[in-house]
Amino acid sequence: MSARSSARSAAVLALAAVLICGGPSSRAEQAAAEKPAEATSPEMAIRQVLAKPVDLAFTETPLADVAKSLERTLGVPVRLDRKPLDDVGISGDRPITFQVSSISARSALDLLLRPLDLTWVIAHEMLLITTPEERIRDALNKPIRLESSKTPLAEVVQSLREKAGVQIIIDGKALRDMVRGTGTPVTVHADDIKLRSVLDSMLKELDLTWTVACQVLLITTPEEAETMLFAKVYDVSDVAAYRNEQGEREPNQESLLSRIPARVYPESWDVVGGPGSIAPFDAAGIQVLVVSQTWKIHEEIESLLDKRRK
Repeated sequence: MSARSSARSAAVLALAAVLICGGPSSRAEQAAAEKPAEATSPEMAIRQVLAKPVDLAFTETPLADVAKSLERTLGVPVRLDRKPLDDVGISGDRPITFQVSSISARSALDLLLRPLDLTWVIAHEMLLITTPEERIRDALNKPIRLESSKTPLAEVVQSLREKAGVQIIIDGKALRDMVRGTGTPVTVHADDIKLRSVLDSMLKELDLTWTVACQVLLITTPEEAETMLFAKVYDVSDVAAYRNEQGEREPNQESLLSRIPARVYPESWDVVGGPGSIAPFDAAGIQVLVVSQTWKIHEEIESLLDKRRK
């Protein structure tokens, strides 16, 4: 590629960044960047750094090296969330080509990660590159404060969306089918309560539930949530299922095939007429289970396997 062509490509990408993100940085971001340094929490310090303008240029650079470069540029810890990235087949060797200048670090990160279907989250006093699902999982476990009395559901969801920092969408069609609208009044009293608990309590009274689908937190009906299945592969070659004659813990794929459906939502599996399924796969000595289930049930399976590993 010629120098002129390369410059033209960079200019086009920079223009796209401006169009998508609304210019070099918003007034709020500029104000945050120019605000005098104060004693702040690690999370607030990272947010202030994300408001500052940056110049980034990568050409076929491994994602792991991109993270290291971002750490040097931003001056805050930047890490890859290895397990979620491995689950979606993205390794630290994935080559990245990207160039922007004079836009906020927040916008630059969004643009850089969007083609990979990845996102970022502030967790454990660091900036973590992860999947949208993992960002939602993190938000679900964070405490929030919210007081509302007989407020339309849509307004409460908007408040939760702003406080949690993740997309929370109402499944309008599912609600219309049950003759319930987004204007349904709800009352919420939450004082440092996890978002998942707030949602469980609020939605139970409306005969609704929540799930994670299409990279958003979706409020829908229990019946609709049960149809939203996705497949996930679990490496169980390191999961102890029993002890052998010598008292050593050993993995056993067949044992887990029966234990998981028996302990995690037993009525949800195809062997008893439910929608979910579980099947073994063994290749090159690696034992895996292929499970098709809802997001919430996958969470329970992960928890069960983690306990057995410990």
